[in-house]
Amino acid sequence: MPILNEYRAIESYLLIRITVPEYKATPNSTPVSTILTFSDAPFKTGIVYDGLLYAGLGTLLNVTSTTSELRPSSSELTITISGVPNSSISEIVNSKMKGCAVAIFRALYDPSTGNTLNINGGNVLARYRGFINNYTLTEEYDVVSRTSKNALLLICKSSIDVLQNKMAGRLTNPTSNKRFYPNDLSMDRVPALQNTSFNFGAPK
Repeated sequence: MPILNEYRAIESYLLIRITVPEYKATPNSTPVSTILTFSDAPFKTGIVYDGLLYAGLGTLLNVTSTTSELRPSSSELTITISGVPNSSISEIVNSKMKGCAVAIFRALYDPSTGNTLNINGGNVLARYRGFINNYTLTEEYDVVSRTSKNALLLICKSSIDVLQNKMAGRLTNPTSNKRFYPNDLSMDRVPALQNTSFNFGAPK
């Protein structure tokens, strides 16, 4: 943990990085790998970290709270982006958002100077790593002005949740066995033995 005793006041901003392997700006465009970066900083110029520019969304970005624990555990986190323009809706729908890796960092600043703090132990700090499990698009339509406001909700699951739900291995049948061992005959008689009753211990 960083030592902050020498600072009378600090500001913290969240940096969010989403890696989208199949990003499509239009329905007919070719999918490309893209990294989306944004933060809740009020700076219009954004924040540069690790060679990437994190666009400042200010109060348009909201992230639910998390719990700091000694051991990693399963947790859910929701990222809400308000004020999404109508032109960006197609990018969200056409891109493969589910399953994308999400990384959230916390940057500490000196409010009097606006500069990042030089902290023993490092600054920026990792806060969350997981994957997008689902997303929701909401729209508020104003009939009088005929304008709409869109919000994007990203429901994220931690890496622990993904590992707990992951299944690996192979089946005990000839087809699955020969995928790994083409010359192995040990599973060839499994279909014939299926649903066969064995009277173990009976006299010969």
